Amino acid sequence: MDNYSTFDELDEYLYRQGYSRTEIRQIIGKLEDYEKATVHDSIFDSLENGTFSLESVIREAITEPETSTAEVN
Repeated sequence: MDNYSTFDELDEYLYRQGYSRTEIRQIIGKLEDYEKATVHDSIFDSLENGTFSLESVIREAITEPETSTAEVN
């Protein structure tokens, strides 16, 4: 499966451990929240210690053409 993720594996593992689908959704939701916070913290830690350049990201972001999914008639 191309879109098989860690959370898919975790879903299967938790199900085999006897957790209900509702409990699994709650557990994975909490892990997704932790993952987002970790990524956020990691980016700011990298900015602070100089291993990540905000200026580079800004330049890259503003020089890329905007893409839109809206169609122009």
